[in-house]
Amino acid sequence: MSGPAIAREFDLLRTTFGEISCECLHVAIDDTSRLACTDVLANKRSETACAFGVRAIAWFERHGVTRRPPDVG
Repeated sequence: MSGPAIAREFDLLRTTFGEISCECLHVAIDDTSRLACTDVLANKRSETACAFGVRAIAWFERHGVTRRPPDVG
């Protein structure tokens, strides 16, 4: 969808349901265990995403997933 089409959709939804807010789903997935950490946050600014990354690393560690260097080659 292009920007104008999205704007029209939001206008239609506002008319139907009232005020609309947007939230962002942040996701981190461990590719070995397929364990996923998610969080719905207010925006996708770098500060928000970095803070999510720090929390996600701690969450993975609490669930037994440890950081390791990526496979090369």
